[in-house]
Amino acid sequence: WKGNNCNIATCFGKSSTDVGVCSGHGECIGIDLCECHDKWYGTQCEIPSCFGILANDSQVCSGKGTCKDADICQCISGWGGNDCSFPKCNNKIATDPDVCNGHGNCTEPDKCVCLENWDGKYCEYPYCFGILANNTSVCSGHGSCINVDTCNCSYGWEGMKCDIFMCFGKSITDPKVCSGHGECVALDTCECDINWIGLECNITSCFGKLANDSQVCHGRGTCIDKDLCFCEEGWTGNECEIPICYGKNAT
Repeated sequence: WKGNNCNIATCFGKSSTDVGVCSGHGECIGIDLCECHDKWYGTQCEIPSCFGILANDSQVCSGKGTCKDADICQCISGWGGNDCSFPKCNNKIATDPDVCNGHGNCTEPDKCVCLENWDGKYCEYPYCFGILANNTSVCSGHGSCINVDTCNCSYGWEGMKCDIFMCFGKSITDPKVCSGHGECVALDTCECDINWIGLECNITSCFGKLANDSQVCHGRGTCIDKDLCFCEEGWTGNECEIPICYGKNAT
């Protein structure tokens, strides 16, 4: 007992009026007799409890952490949650909707069980038509698998599996592919019809001169098809060689 009137109890060497008496978690109500606050236990109220389990119990914090204060667990690496009951995968707790990239369940620390059509350590890779996204042959080797059975094709390829080549941005079934004057036989490779040349089969000839020759159609018209000149105003003739004067041909 302490005090002028010997009316102040002491608990384990501390006066009942000391803020640190009973470990700061209880009241000293008699000699060495502590009345603990809620969720604190022990003769000196030195033992917290976490979710109903004492800090010195091996099962406190789900056996995956330390009870540092009343209902406050400090979890070991790989575990989270108020009571350390949830594993973490790639630093995301199992209850996070984005855990395992949103495509699986985190069942143990850094162990994802992926949903159908997803794979990878953290379920980060989709399958496209049975082939995993990180496989070089996915999407026929001509695109990226960006979601389940969804290919993002590289330039010059199309189709669900990126297995159909194109010619200069046009589908092989487009009537305007190869300028409508040839067949698309490989990626950006046109096989031109007779009388047409050029990468896109867009060049013909008129009377021995290519359509892109400045002297084709005598320089007075446009070669629009094999031996077919479209003459400028004031000129006529197969090769635009005849002038027109006051509405009449020179010959």
